[in-house]
Amino acid sequence: MSTRMPADRQTAALAQRPHPTAAGIRRDSLASLQRAAEAGPAARRLQTLQAAANSPSNLSVAGRLHAVSPDGAVLQRAEVDVSGGKFVADDSDYYAISETKGKFPKRGARMILKFFPDATLDAEEVSLVQTTNSTIANQTNPNVPDQTESLLDERRTKGGTAIDQQIFLPEERNLFGRVVKPEHTNLDPRYHEERMSVEEPLANPRGRPSGGQAAVKSEGAWTRHAMVKDEPGHTTKPGDVLTGAESFEVAAMADGSDFVGSVRWGWRMTGDNKAELAPAAIEQVSYGSASEEFIEAAEAWNSMPVFDPKTGQIHSTIQLPTAKFRVAARMQTWLRAMFNTYPNLQQHHLDTITDTDIGEFILTGGIPRWETDLKPKGPKFNQPILQLTLRDMLKVYPQGEQYLPDLTDAEIGEFVGTGQIGKWEAMV
Repeated sequence: MSTRMPADRQTAALAQRPHPTAAGIRRDSLASLQRAAEAGPAARRLQTLQAAANSPSNLSVAGRLHAVSPDGAVLQRAEVDVSGGKFVADDSDYYAISETKGKFPKRGARMILKFFPDATLDAEEVSLVQTTNSTIANQTNPNVPDQTESLLDERRTKGGTAIDQQIFLPEERNLFGRVVKPEHTNLDPRYHEERMSVEEPLANPRGRPSGGQAAVKSEGAWTRHAMVKDEPGHTTKPGDVLTGAESFEVAAMADGSDFVGSVRWGWRMTGDNKAELAPAAIEQVSYGSASEEFIEAAEAWNSMPVFDPKTGQIHSTIQLPTAKFRVAARMQTWLRAMFNTYPNLQQHHLDTITDTDIGEFILTGGIPRWETDLKPKGPKFNQPILQLTLRDMLKVYPQGEQYLPDLTDAEIGEFVGTGQIGKWEAMV
């Protein structure tokens, strides 16, 4: 991060937003932070950082395939454990489609993928986000358009991966032909949602071939699991030859701010022009996050403008939690706290903020050189800001515990602004 942080009128507007709360921070962690705050400055730094570094990590990798017998029928169930819970797919919900009859036979796959959040997952909602990467081609009729309403080509990575979501959705009619939902635009990357804003409520489970639902918590307990329902494929004329494969990665996203594990599934064409599953059962991609290719696709989604031809407006998509998103969110959280501490903050103060100033504020809740000019209000020690910063830091540098006690104010500020610590890149 540079030694100066540019600011504009939008920055000042952050002062009007709610102060960040301690939601999601364990009660024992808060108690530890409070005790550390009551100690001297040096002890406070060391005790606080060590307490954060000592939080347990339960990393493990597990994937299982076993038989279950619901109602006497034996089927194969694949289960993949990740940090936030468990992905499950039965063979009755994951199978290839190779139609040979009819006017327009289809080849592809069917998937109903479920995600059961862990009871200890600190979140109120878990949604599923899916990427697609397809090389499927109709060798007989190569000019057939593919999902133009999804704008996939507007956001593909160099490797061809894109967030799998429709943007422009057709009108919906009931059994009597009455329009129940007009044509509309979707900006939500969650596979099972069709929303313009996160302020809109989550959808009820969608029962169409593509859809699903989010997992939600009520009174401290998960009341339903998350689910993706998908049926990718190509309908062709009899005799058309398909080649290639299509792969999907599905990541569980907690409260829109963290990916907590991902799996892959997909299908491919065989030499005899039939579809088969690839892989045969769901496989773990990431235990605690998502793949680098997935994150790259998420960044492409975040930066994609959406032009609505009906209104002439240009929209921004609902954002996914990539590194760039985390840096922006971390800066916003810190700025809100700073404005609450110093209500009389002026532009010339913002123009001279350094990494050291940011680090001092996160550790102590104040900036010493501002104390005379700007009278702070309320208690200055900001527990949530410190806890969130350390949590994110240990996610980026899982092996960095030994370096925490030696963090400088400037390094803390550098991490808040850039998402990394230059000095640590070679060490951790």
